[in-house]
Amino acid sequence: MNAMEVGRKCVVLTGRRAGMTCTIKKVVDNNFVEVELDAKKNASKDAKGKKVRKMNKLHLEPLK
Repeated sequence: MNAMEVGRKCVVLTGRRAGMTCTIKKVVDNNFVEVELDAKKNASKDAKGKKVRKMNKLHLEPLK
């Protein structure tokens, strides 16, 4: 089982969105995934409208 698969919940570790939870929507390649930021749990301007962002896998930590 791959840790970075579609539908997996993660926490962002680095950058201005550090600490936010997200859901993996698409695996782009070996280094990147597209994630949707979860606005419900994080009251942040960045998460309004559930933005889809491309992030490096090293910047994410999967949750159980």
